[in-house]
Amino acid sequence: MKIVYCLSSTCNPGGIERIVIDKANYLAEKGHKVYLITTEQSGREPFYKIHPSIRLIDLDINYSFENNQLWKKATSFYVKNHRHKKRLQALLGELSPDVTVSTFGNEVRFLHGFSVGGKKVLEIHFSKNFRLQAGRKGMWRIIDEIRTRTDERLVKKYDTFVVLTYEDKQIWGDLKNMVVIPNFVKNIPEVKCDLAAKKVIAVGRLTFQKGLDRLINIWATVFQSYPDWHLELYGRGEEKNALLQQIQQLGLSKSVTIHEPVSDVSRVYTSASIYVMTSRYEGFPMVLLEAMSYGLPIVSYKCQCGPRDLISNGKDGFLVEEGDAQGFVEKLVELMNDEELRKSVSLKTEEKINGFTRMRIMSKWEALFERLTI
Repeated sequence: MKIVYCLSSTCNPGGIERIVIDKANYLAEKGHKVYLITTEQSGREPFYKIHPSIRLIDLDINYSFENNQLWKKATSFYVKNHRHKKRLQALLGELSPDVTVSTFGNEVRFLHGFSVGGKKVLEIHFSKNFRLQAGRKGMWRIIDEIRTRTDERLVKKYDTFVVLTYEDKQIWGDLKNMVVIPNFVKNIPEVKCDLAAKKVIAVGRLTFQKGLDRLINIWATVFQSYPDWHLELYGRGEEKNALLQQIQQLGLSKSVTIHEPVSDVSRVYTSASIYVMTSRYEGFPMVLLEAMSYGLPIVSYKCQCGPRDLISNGKDGFLVEEGDAQGFVEKLVELMNDEELRKSVSLKTEEKINGFTRMRIMSKWEALFERLTI
C-alpha cells in the first residue's frame, strides 16, 4: 500500500513530528511504501531518524512570514496556499497513493477535494478548541473563532477524521466519519526512572500552550520548603527569555534549569523521580505517555485534552483542576515527601502503558487503511 503523510517539517523536535515519523517508520518496516511531504523543510536534516525506504519530499512553500501586519500576512498566506495546492495536487497525481493523511496542516483546506491521492484521512494532534485556547485578543481572536467554525465544516469532508482522545471526540460531537486512535509509546524501556532522585522534570516547547510560567510559579512555592530538590525543563521556544527572567526574579537560578531538547530523552526520564505538566491545552501529550513508560509518577492539570484519557487520578498519577496552583503544589509535595508513594504510583503507570504499545495502536491504523481501500 502507498501511504502519504503531509507534515510541515521533519526537522523540529516536537511531539507531532516525532509521532508521525514513528508511524511512518512502522509502516515502512511492514513493507508499505511511505512518503513524507513537507512544506517547511528548507534543506534541513530531519531531527528524528527516518526509515531508509521512506521518500521525503519538500514542496518549498515556507509559510513563515516575519511581518506582523495582518493584511500582509493574509496576502502572503493566500499566495502560498494557492502554490501549496497546485504543487501537492501535481505530486499526488504523480505518486498515486492509496491513502493521503493530513496532520491538520495548511493542506486541510483543499486536500479533501482532490480527485488524486486516494482516500483522504485527517488527523488532529490538538483538541478541537486549540485555536481559542491560545488566548489571542482583538482581531486575532475573531480570526481564531472563524477558523474554529471552519474546522467544523472541513473535518466532515474527509473519508475519516481521527482524534486522539475520547474527551475530544465528545467535544466534536456526533460525526459519522470520526474515530479515536491514540498515540503510542515507541518502546517500553527496561530501565526505569530513579524514584529516589530529588529531581522533577518537564519536557516540551517553551510556549504559552505549555504553561511553564505557571510551573515556575508553583516551584517558587515548593522551593521554599524543598531547597534540595531541582526542577529541570527541556525544550526551546519563543518564551525562553521570559522564563529565564522569571526564574531569576524569583530567585530560582540554582533550583531551576532550562535545557535544550535532546533526541534521546531516556537519560532525562531515568534521572528523575516525578514528571509535571502545567499545559493550558493539549491534544494528546506524548510526554505524559513517555514519562509513564519510564515509571514516572505524574502531576498534571486537567487541561483539554489528553490527561483525563491517560491518568487515573490517585492511581497512576494525580490530576489537578485546571489553574488550581495550590492544589498542584499539594499533590507535588505529597509525592516529593513519600518515596513509597512514588514507587506505588510508578507500578501503576507501567500497567497503564501496556494499552499504548506501538504494535497495538498501529494495528488500528493498518485496519483503518485496509477498510478504506477495500
